[in-house]
Amino acid sequence: MEAFIDRFNTIFSYDAQLTLWTGIIAGTFAFMVLERFFHATTPFKGLGPSLKAAPLMILVSPAVAIVPTVLISDALSSRDGPLYPINLDFHQFALWFSDANAGDQQPGLAASIIAILCYLLLSDFFYYWFHRLQHTRLLWSQHRLHHSDKHLNVLTTHRHHWLEEPLRVMIMILPMSLIFEIRTVHLVVLTIIITQWVYLLHANLRLSFGPLTSIIAGPQYHRIHHSIEAGHRNKNFATYFPVWDILFGTYYRPAPGEFPATGVQGTVSEASWREIIWPFTFSRREPSSSINTAQRLDAEQD
Repeated sequence: MEAFIDRFNTIFSYDAQLTLWTGIIAGTFAFMVLERFFHATTPFKGLGPSLKAAPLMILVSPAVAIVPTVLISDALSSRDGPLYPINLDFHQFALWFSDANAGDQQPGLAASIIAILCYLLLSDFFYYWFHRLQHTRLLWSQHRLHHSDKHLNVLTTHRHHWLEEPLRVMIMILPMSLIFEIRTVHLVVLTIIITQWVYLLHANLRLSFGPLTSIIAGPQYHRIHHSIEAGHRNKNFATYFPVWDILFGTYYRPAPGEFPATGVQGTVSEASWREIIWPFTFSRREPSSSINTAQRLDAEQD
């Protein structure tokens, strides 16, 4: 219990929270500025619902996920041997933290970058399958809140149902904790890196990675995943590396200049408190569509 309290206090310390919130606010505004000048569709259109939903998601999601995350990492921290083979220590990216347990021997910048890339590659593998599960009847009633945004933008990043977070812990954090030893001092750094990348994916930017599209996920690649067009349904699930979509048959390479409309056919969502707070609102009563339409859309996701 003492170790759990120490980890919890480290994550919620003033320095850690200041760093995290600075990254969230600065990243959000930076991408909104880019959206103003390099937008794929009309910038800031329909921003109200996302502005309403984002603060709740930013505050509630970590609160829901933090306890199981810290408990898992704390329980596994005493393990040795084959279940704990990789020590993920990228101290070069956490220079603003003081850590008495860091030791004198720190990896170089190249080793830190390789460690992060390995972490993101395997994390993306687990997220890929979690994401595919979200597009089945079992979890679509939650995940639809995210996809129902007709005006994809940086704030869509936080338009998730809070019940996704405990599931993310079990399906992603648990297996990753069996592979990597993630020191608590680095959790905030990882969160900032991941958040900024996900901001990039959802940003309303007319940005294509061209020949790198099949190697690195970008705004155009992920926009296909949010597309309202039937030919794009259940494509491009990966967050960082499209290799997982390529290997498992869900890759769609966008054509030059292809930036389709987004949303869920037949569904209009204002990200209301009712939709956010209750877990299965969409499956019971559609805000602006019939029950038959909802059932048809659920069937299409199977």
